[in-house]
Amino acid sequence: MTDNFELSGDCNPCEPELAVCYSTQRAYEKELAADCNYEKWDCAIWPRENWLNLGDDEFAIIRKQWIENMGLPFLTYDEFFDSGKSDGEFDKMCEKYAVIDHEFMKILVAIIKELHETGFIKDKLGREIPVIIYCHGDYDDADKLAEHNIEANTPTLVQEFIKFLKT
Repeated sequence: MTDNFELSGDCNPCEPELAVCYSTQRAYEKELAADCNYEKWDCAIWPRENWLNLGDDEFAIIRKQWIENMGLPFLTYDEFFDSGKSDGEFDKMCEKYAVIDHEFMKILVAIIKELHETGFIKDKLGREIPVIIYCHGDYDDADKLAEHNIEANTPTLVQEFIKFLKT
């Protein structure tokens, strides 16, 4: 079994979402060719009934307050992308708002580390399993994605996933 945390949304840094999903080895073997490593780690093909999305309307107020507490004004998708700013101004705004993804990732890593360190995962599932973090911004940066996952889990737990990333 592998758990997965994926940051999603429309890539608006002010609207981070968290999709929590999982798959099992049995489901993987039943649905897919056992020799296809890519599909094992591709959360897009995992059964949808195993997904829980956090960050939509029910968390909008908390998310807005969190961003404003960082000293940033909350911007909707349209406000962020259709602001009429020049390319240079937009690039500066993106750099300024990058702190949101960074802080969100720190929170995810800390939660996963605590789940491992307190023994919660092992107690509930009978063994340690990796909790994989995918982030829309990290798909093109395998090293960054590997770094987040190693920090959140342990190198041993994510060894197979890291090998997949490097291929």
